[in-house]
Amino acid sequence: MTTQLMTHSLTPALEPMLGAARGPALSSAPACAATAQEPAVDALAQLRARLTACSTATPASRGELLRSMLSEFANTMPMDELRELLPAPSASSYQRHVLAADPNGEYCAVAIIWSPRQFSPVHAHHTWCAYTVLEGALMETHYDWCAEQHGAQPAGHRLCARNTVSYTEAGYTGIHCLGNATTIPAISLHVYGVDETQIATAVNHLLPVLAT
Repeated sequence: MTTQLMTHSLTPALEPMLGAARGPALSSAPACAATAQEPAVDALAQLRARLTACSTATPASRGELLRSMLSEFANTMPMDELRELLPAPSASSYQRHVLAADPNGEYCAVAIIWSPRQFSPVHAHHTWCAYTVLEGALMETHYDWCAEQHGAQPAGHRLCARNTVSYTEAGYTGIHCLGNATTIPAISLHVYGVDETQIATAVNHLLPVLAT
C-alpha cells in the first residue's frame, strides 16, 4: 500500500462566493461542470444550507446531525450529474474537489476522487470531520494512539461500502488511513470544520505508525 499526495479543485459555482480566497493551489474545474442538471444543483444547495446548521451545533449534537445529513445526501445525490462537477480520477494522486464552503470559514465540504490503490497517510485530525462513501467502496484502517511510544498502533479495519458514514472530533480518537483497495474508482464526501483555504494544513495530523 502506498500513500499519495493530493490535489484539490473548486466547483465553479462557488467562485463568486469565495473570490480571492481560493489561493494558488486550486486548479480549474472541468468545463462540463456548468452543464450539471437541476437535481444535482438542488442537492448541493440543500447540502450547504444544512451544513450551516450543523457547523454551529454543539459538539454533542453535531455528530448525529452530520451523520443523518450525509446519509441522506448519499442516498439522494444523482451520481451521474455529480460526476459532471468533478475532475476525472488521477493516476498520480487522489484529489479533493470543493463542493461547498462557508463564507465565514465554519466548514468546507469536499468530494475526494480515489483511483484504485490510492490511500491517505495515517492521520488524526486537527478539526472535527465527517465523511460518507458516495460511489464504490473504501478500506478504512483504524489505529489507537500509544502516548508512551508516540505512535499509532493498528487496531483493525473495515470495508466502507456506499452510504457508510463516519464522524470524529478533533484529536486522537479517530486515527485512520482511508483509501481505495478495489480495482475501480471511488468517490467520497468529506466535511471539515475549517475554511476552504486551510484544507491542506488544518485537517490531517500525520502520525508515525508503530511497527507490529
